[in-house]
Amino acid sequence: MSDALFCALLKFWRRKRGLSQLDLALTAGVSARHLSFLESGRARPSEEMVLRLMSVLAVPLREQNEVLRAAAFPPRFPELGLEALPPPLDFALTHMLRQHAPYPMTVMNAGYEILRANPAAEAIFGRFLAKPEHWAGPLNLLALVFDPQGVRPFIENWASVAQQLLIRLHREALQVYAAQPIQHPDAAKVAYNLGMLLIVQRRPAEALTQFEFALARLRATLGDDHPDAGAFLTGVGVAQTELGRHADAAVTLQSAVDVFERRPRDIRYLAAARIELARALWDSGADRSRAGAQAQQAADSVRDRPEAAGILRDAESWLAEHPLP
Repeated sequence: MSDALFCALLKFWRRKRGLSQLDLALTAGVSARHLSFLESGRARPSEEMVLRLMSVLAVPLREQNEVLRAAAFPPRFPELGLEALPPPLDFALTHMLRQHAPYPMTVMNAGYEILRANPAAEAIFGRFLAKPEHWAGPLNLLALVFDPQGVRPFIENWASVAQQLLIRLHREALQVYAAQPIQHPDAAKVAYNLGMLLIVQRRPAEALTQFEFALARLRATLGDDHPDAGAFLTGVGVAQTELGRHADAAVTLQSAVDVFERRPRDIRYLAAARIELARALWDSGADRSRAGAQAQQAADSVRDRPEAAGILRDAESWLAEHPLP
């Protein structure tokens, strides 16, 4: 990360909180001159100074990690997946989901992927999907709302809901890029989410551009083997398939499968990537027996997983429609 990025992020969060340099300096117990030097890049912050300023500005922990990276320090606050949450936090989430009944409640990540849902939410998703067999991977709120094969046909005021979601996405994108276009560490997630929307809108060429940028940005900041690389590669492969580039898609999706196997995530991600790989292999005509094997592996891996019923249906449907000679 560059010094310029830290300066921009510090200025961004100070202005977001409505503070002048003097206000922040007095609250944080530093001189206004030193704070001015930090924002202009004439002085480099210590790790303790970064944490003090971010604490005063009430910056969320995830964003504090990004500011630390921008200042060339390692992140201090681990971001755990649901499967690695400490038992007290996992219990709290489970309790909240249960107590929210009979109203629906979901737990989502920053990419709007639904990681956990209470029975009321699961009942809604199970009943109000236009084409349940269409949904092979973990459900994504944006895809559900914008895809005609999701819940869109059942939302009476869909135009209003969609408009509000787009306004929210636009606001999030502005927040991400305001500090430093392209160089902001969350740029990869924003580009990936935009790619997902473009796929739903049947605009694969534009989606491919976003997915490729997201992947390049992720590799530059977090390396080739980060778990998100599997999801980003899957996005690239899906866009390539939609564009008729089946051979390229097969290579890309095999890379996605390899990442998910090396860095285990939710089994649904791996299974969904295998199904997309099966489609690309079959359509390329290169190795249809391998395509069948991938789809069969996807089906077998989620056969006893109720939360992956949609992926199982998709895999079995594909196998039935593509019998091997």
